[in-house]
Amino acid sequence: MNDRDILAAIIANEGGYVDHPADAGGPTNMGITAATLGEWRLLGRVATREEVQALTRQEAEAIYAVRYLSPFRDIEDAKLRHYLIDLGVLRGPRKAAQMLQAQVGTEQDGWIGKETLAAMVPLAAHLLVLLIGARFAHIEQRVLENPSQAAFRDGWRARNRRFLP
Repeated sequence: MNDRDILAAIIANEGGYVDHPADAGGPTNMGITAATLGEWRLLGRVATREEVQALTRQEAEAIYAVRYLSPFRDIEDAKLRHYLIDLGVLRGPRKAAQMLQAQVGTEQDGWIGKETLAAMVPLAAHLLVLLIGARFAHIEQRVLENPSQAAFRDGWRARNRRFLP
């Protein structure tokens, strides 16, 4: 799976414009939040609903390429890389990297470097399943801590299950 395939899958999964009242990210389009769009465009503020609605696929792909694909470029396993990018879309790339680092036992600094990559090698056969399990646990913890997030639980679970081997 190459970057274009990953981008297409994520954008298809995220869908178009949504402004769900329980979504802490506020209005999103193709998975890009108002805060992310505001940062990307250097607005000095969160993007408006109208700006989020008007987001083009071309700009969304550029944001994904720089902010979400780039941090995981050194991960050779395409399925694992896709998973981490998808996780980064939902939790942020640094948190996705930290989840990986927690599984491989390296410093959880949120940056994938040589130490993390080396620690992944002995766990390669099981790493995706370990991360999927950690993500299921995170989903349940998030809903427990904030019951309003139960509106998204089934979707998050289904999205996570898609990566099961």
